[in-house]
Amino acid sequence: MIQLEADTTRDYEVAIQWATELGGEANFLKFWFPRERFVRATRSGESISATRVDGENVYAMALGPNHVIEADWSHFSISQDADPSLIDLNKFKLDGGWRAYSINTAHHRDSEPALSLTDNEEINSFLESNFPDSSVKAGNKEIVLWGGLRNDQGELVAVGGLAKWESGELAAVSIGVHNDARGGGLGKKLTAGLTRCAFDLGHEILCLGVQAENAPAISVYEKTGFQLIEKFHHYSLNEEMMKLRNRP
Repeated sequence: MIQLEADTTRDYEVAIQWATELGGEANFLKFWFPRERFVRATRSGESISATRVDGENVYAMALGPNHVIEADWSHFSISQDADPSLIDLNKFKLDGGWRAYSINTAHHRDSEPALSLTDNEEINSFLESNFPDSSVKAGNKEIVLWGGLRNDQGELVAVGGLAKWESGELAAVSIGVHNDARGGGLGKKLTAGLTRCAFDLGHEILCLGVQAENAPAISVYEKTGFQLIEKFHHYSLNEEMMKLRNRP
């Protein structure tokens, strides 16, 4: 692999400019890197990585073929098409894959908005029964609204939320359809309805992240008009390296 000369900046606006030049208006740095947690960005040709504070750890995202895994990273997401020799498997373990998507909300400005839901107990009961791995629940402070669909009997058959990330950007989260109602187009209808809600809230772009193995959800999002930002592998320090790093 040819190593190109790299530039590094700690200026958030410069980093956003780089990410926009390489990825367009809907780019990973804009969505996942709030200004106050941003540390630095490094650009090398068509590649870019960005580093942020993540609690007591340091998180990074890297796109493109030419990267250096930096010494302070404790976990990171890197393009699936990156050179695998970049990863020191004596230090890092693969945690899985995920995909980042975005959509211009005007795409669904004529769709029917999702039904507004306000009963947190009902929402969480639905998620627990039909989408127990959901990372965002009703009552979480980042939630802007919950939307859903009901059947003719008034029963909840689909639920999803809109959350404002630390960056200020809006993300679709915890989209799930009742176990007995899947395959009937409800996921697509709800996703379109949530996108319309985002449009009504004044957000031009809506993003989301989905696990790579969740093929049904990926199919729904792509059919609804979401565009792929990047496919990622996620790595984190293995247990031995974490112990060494945390040693007094």
